[in-house]
Amino acid sequence: LPLADACLQQRDFRAAREALSSIEGISQKNPDYHLRLAESFLLSNEKEQALAEIDRAVALSPDNPLCLLRQARYYQKYGDQSKALDILAKAAHVAPELPDIPYSIAVSYFIADDFDLALQYAGEAVHLDPEDDSALFLRGICLFAKNRLGEAEQLLDQAIRLKPRIPFYPCFEGMLFASESRNADAEQRFRVALEIDPDYALAHYQLGQILERNGRFPEA
Repeated sequence: LPLADACLQQRDFRAAREALSSIEGISQKNPDYHLRLAESFLLSNEKEQALAEIDRAVALSPDNPLCLLRQARYYQKYGDQSKALDILAKAAHVAPELPDIPYSIAVSYFIADDFDLALQYAGEAVHLDPEDDSALFLRGICLFAKNRLGEAEQLLDQAIRLKPRIPFYPCFEGMLFASESRNADAEQRFRVALEIDPDYALAHYQLGQILERNGRFPEA
C-alpha cells in the first residue's frame, strides 16, 4: 500500500493500480485496497469505477467515518449533493465530534447555492475547531454571496492569518475588495497571492482587470 500511496501522490493512477495488483495476499475485503483503487479512478476521471470502488470500501467498513467522508466527497465531486448529504448524515451520527463532517455538509449546501445552510454548517465546523481555516474561509465566501461584505472580510482575514501560504485566500479577498471598488486594496491582495505562487493564473487575471480598471494598460 505505501507504494500505491506514493504513486497516487504523484497522480500516477496507472502505476498506483499496478502497485495494488502486485501486492501479494491483498484481500478484496480490505477497505484500504478499494479506497486506493477508487482514488486511482478519480484521478483518471472514470466516474462509474470510482463510485463503485468507494462504495465497496464503505460496504466493508460502514461505521468508519473517514470512509464515509471520502464517499461523500466523491458524490460531491460528481454532482450528487443529495446522496452526499445522506452519507454525511450517517457520518455525523457515527462521529459527531469531527469538524470535517459539518464542513463537508456545508460544501454540499454551498454547491447547491443554499448559502444559509452552508453558513450554518460551516459555523458548526468552526465551533468544533476554531482554527479550521477552510471552514472560516467558506463562511466568508457565503457571507460574500449574501452581500455581507464586512463580515466576510473579517472571516477571510482570520483564514489568511491561519494559513498565509494559500494563494486563493488573498486572491479571493482581493476579489471582494474589487467588488467594493477598493482598487488599491484589491491590487495589494492579488500581488500577495502572486508572491505565494508566481504562476497563479486567477491572481494574474484579476490583477490585470484591476490595472485595466485604473487605466494602467501597459502593466496589465
